[in-house]
Amino acid sequence: MKLSELKFDTNYNSYENNLVSEFYIKALSNANRYDRVSAFFDSKILALYATAIEKIYENDGKIRFIFSQQLSDDDYYQMQKGYMNRGTDILVENFKHEELTQEEKLRLSNLSFLIEKGLVDIKIAFTKSGILHDKFGLIYDDENYLYFRGSNNETVAAIKSNHESFEVSCSWENESLENKKIENAKTIFENMWNDTTYGMKVVTIPDIIKNEIAKYSNGKLILEAEIDFDNCVVADLSSENKMIVRNCLDSSYDFEKDYDYKNFIKKYVSSIEGNITHFNDDINYVIMDKIIGKYDESAAYNNYNFKVTKKLRDYITGKNLQIDKRKELGKLIKKKDSLVINEYNKFKEIVDSEMTRSLRDKQMWDAFFIKAMKKSANYSVPGAGKTSIVYGAFAYLNKVDKVNKIIMIGPKNSFKSWKDEFAKCFGAKKELKLLNIQDKKYRNSNERISALRFDSEKCNLILINYDMLPSLVDVLNEIINDNTMLVFDEIHKVKAVGGVWATAALNVCKNATYKVALTGTPIPNSYLDLYNQLNILFTDEYKTFFKYSTSDLRNANDTLAAKINDSIYPFFCRTTKKQLCVPEPNEDEKIICDMTNDEQELFSYLRRKYTHNGLELYIRLLQASTNPKLLLKKIELSYLSDILSSEEEETDNSQLIDFSKLKFDNNNSKEEVDFINKFDMTSKFWAGIDLIKKLVSEGKQVIVWGIFIDTINRIEQELNDIGISSKIIYGGTDLDEREKRIEEFKSKQFNVLITNPHTLAESVSLHDTCHDAVYFEYSFNLTHMLQSRDRINRLGLPEGQYTQYYYLFLHNSNNPEEDSIDIRTYNRLEEKKNIMLKSIEGEVIESINFDMIDDIKNILGKD
Repeated sequence: MKLSELKFDTNYNSYENNLVSEFYIKALSNANRYDRVSAFFDSKILALYATAIEKIYENDGKIRFIFSQQLSDDDYYQMQKGYMNRGTDILVENFKHEELTQEEKLRLSNLSFLIEKGLVDIKIAFTKSGILHDKFGLIYDDENYLYFRGSNNETVAAIKSNHESFEVSCSWENESLENKKIENAKTIFENMWNDTTYGMKVVTIPDIIKNEIAKYSNGKLILEAEIDFDNCVVADLSSENKMIVRNCLDSSYDFEKDYDYKNFIKKYVSSIEGNITHFNDDINYVIMDKIIGKYDESAAYNNYNFKVTKKLRDYITGKNLQIDKRKELGKLIKKKDSLVINEYNKFKEIVDSEMTRSLRDKQMWDAFFIKAMKKSANYSVPGAGKTSIVYGAFAYLNKVDKVNKIIMIGPKNSFKSWKDEFAKCFGAKKELKLLNIQDKKYRNSNERISALRFDSEKCNLILINYDMLPSLVDVLNEIINDNTMLVFDEIHKVKAVGGVWATAALNVCKNATYKVALTGTPIPNSYLDLYNQLNILFTDEYKTFFKYSTSDLRNANDTLAAKINDSIYPFFCRTTKKQLCVPEPNEDEKIICDMTNDEQELFSYLRRKYTHNGLELYIRLLQASTNPKLLLKKIELSYLSDILSSEEEETDNSQLIDFSKLKFDNNNSKEEVDFINKFDMTSKFWAGIDLIKKLVSEGKQVIVWGIFIDTINRIEQELNDIGISSKIIYGGTDLDEREKRIEEFKSKQFNVLITNPHTLAESVSLHDTCHDAVYFEYSFNLTHMLQSRDRINRLGLPEGQYTQYYYLFLHNSNNPEEDSIDIRTYNRLEEKKNIMLKSIEGEVIESINFDMIDDIKNILGKD
C-alpha cells in the first residue's frame, strides 16, 4: 500500500494518541525510507516498531539517523559493533535485502544487527555550542513524503512517558504550504547528512571510530577539549606534518639523563631549538607512536605531565593502515571467503551500474581487492586488463568514497591505453576530463606545474610519465589527498634503489590513501626489484612490517624467499590469461634461411675478430644476422639500452656489467670495409619481406619487430617500394604521432606496423585487427619478448581467433659452430619463458635471476 492511500492526522500527541500503532508502525510499514533528526536517541525504541522495520527491509529500504553526541555507552558500542561487523568504513547508501531467517527477524530491534545489515546508517552532529536540538522526520515511499516535526525525540520516553506532540504534513494532499515545508525539510536533512550545514559538524560513526575524535564522559559522547599546555611536555604535529615535542614544564628537567630519552627517543631527534624538540623527517607513524609510548613511560616514572595533541593523534590514527588487519582481509578476498561475499556483491552492483564495460568475474574480484585493500599491487600478466580493473575500483570509489581523480604515473607509451580504456569502460556514463602532462601546450616545467596546481581538481584522469616525475614532486604533494587514486603503471621500470625516479615516487606517495602498483613482470631480475614497489605502496609500514634490507632481497635463499612470499601474498592479486579464457596462440612458425657462402664467410670473420670480447661479438652477430652494413658503425651505448631495457626505464645495470668501462669502435681496415660493403641485407631479411608480402596478400595486418633503427627503416622502404603501406614507430617518433599511427593501423589505414620492443612492447593493444607478428631481430631480453607478443594476444580475443608469431632464423647448415645467433637466442628465450610463465601464472613470486653474462655465454656457446 502507498502512503497516499492512508489517512494521517495533522497533529499527534502522546496523551491522546497511541503513537506507536497510530503513527510509527502505520507509516513505516508502508515506506521504504525513513530519515530522522533527533537530539536524543534510545535504541530500545526500535523494539516498538520492529514489525515496521521488517517491512522497510523487505522494500529494499533505508533508515538514516542524525543524532546529537548525547549517546549512552551501550548505544555507542552497538553502533561501533555494527559498523565493525559490516566490514567497511563507508556508508552503504543502497542495498538489496536477502531472505531473513526467523532468528534474524527477531533481531530487527537490535541496532547493531540493523547497521551490520546495511539497513540503518547513523551520523552524529556536533555543534559549536550546546547540542543539536532539532527534531523532525521524513517517511517516504517511491512517490510520497510524510513529514513530521515537534517536541518528540527518538526515545522510548518520548513515546511512552513524556508529553510530546508533533505536526504532520503529507505531500499527496497538494497543499502548497505543506509541500514547501516538506521540500525545506528534505533540503535541511540532506545538507546535514552531507555535512554542509553552517556551524555544525556531522560525522559518521566509522569516522569517529577511525579518527578517535570522540571520548566518553558520564555516559555521553563529547568532543575532546583543546589541550592545556601549562606545566607539561606536549607531543605535537608541525604544520609540515613533522613530529615535535614542546617542553612547557615550569621547572627544568634534564632529558639527557632520562633513561627512555637517552636509550630510545634521542636517536630520532634531529635538533632542539629553544623548548621545541624536532624529530627526523623520515620517521613514520609507527615510530611516532613508539616515541609517544616512551615519553609516557618516562613521565610516569619521573613524575612530570605528558600530553599528546589531538592533531598528532589524528595524524597517527589516519596514517595507520592497520596492516595486520589488511593482511587478513587480503587473504579472505583472495579465497573469496564467505565473510567478504556480501561486501563484494554490493561492490559489484555499484561497479556494474557505473561502468559500460562489464568486467569478467576474476577482474571484478581484483577490482574489489584494490578498493578493499587501499594499497596493493596487481601482478596480472600483460593483456589481462589491468587498466580496466583499476577503472572498476575507481568506479566504486568515485561513487561511494568521493575519490574524484586518478593520478597515473607510468611510461608515456601507456597514456593512450589509459585514455582509450576510460572511454571503453565508462562510455557515456562518465566524461573523461584529462590532464596529460605530455601535452604540447605545456611548453616547460612551470606550465606543467601550474596546470597541476590549478586545473587538477577539474580532472578525473591525470597522466604523468616517469622521467617527468622528479620535476613535479612538490606540486603533486599539494594535490594528492584522500580524494586521489594514485596508480603506478609498469612499476617494474622503477628498479634502481635510490634512483632518481624511485626517490621521486617515494616522495609523492606519502599523502595517498589509495595506491596501486601495476606490472606483469614484478621481479624480472631478483627480489630486490620488490624493494621500491613495497616502499612506494607501504611508505610508512615497510621498515616495521616487511623489514627486508636490500642485501636480504638481492641474496635471498629458499628459506628467505618463502618468508618474503608469505609477507607479500596478502597484498597483491594476479589474473592469468587462462583464467580469462584468452585463446592460446598457435605454435610459433620458425622460418629457417640457409646462409649463402658469402654470409658463412662473414660470420666466420666476425667470430675470429671479436673472439676476446663476448659482448661485442654478441652485438655484431645480432646486427649481421639481418643488416651487415651495421658492422661499419660504432656500437653506441644506446644499442645496449635497446637490447637490455625499455624506453623510460631506470635500472641498475651495474650489477651485470659496468657499461662506463666498455669501449666499442669501428676500427676496420680498408679490406674489412670493402668486404662488408659487398653485403646488402641478408637472405633472412628478404625471406621476411616475402613473408610479409604473402600475409598482406591474404588480407592480413602485420606487426614487424626489429631492434636497430637502420633495419626498421630499411624494412619500411622495401615494403613501400613494392606497394605495401607501412609505417614506423620507434624512440624518436613524437608521442602524438605514435598515437596517430597506432589508431591508423587499428583502423586498417595501412597494412604493416614496424617497431621495436624498446619502444612499443607495453600498454598497446592491437589484437582487434592484427593477429600476425614477424620477428626480424630479437635479443635475449625476455621481458621485451613476452610483452611484444602480448600486443596481439590479449583479453578480448574471441574464442577461436588465431594468433601467429613468425621467427626468422639465419642458419649455417654446413658449420653450426659458426652459425648466426638466431636459433640459440630463440632457444634461450624459450627456456627463460617457461620459467617465467611458471612464475607469473602462479601465486608465488619467484626470483628468476636471469643474468646477462650467462645469457651471452649460452647464446655464444661458451662456458
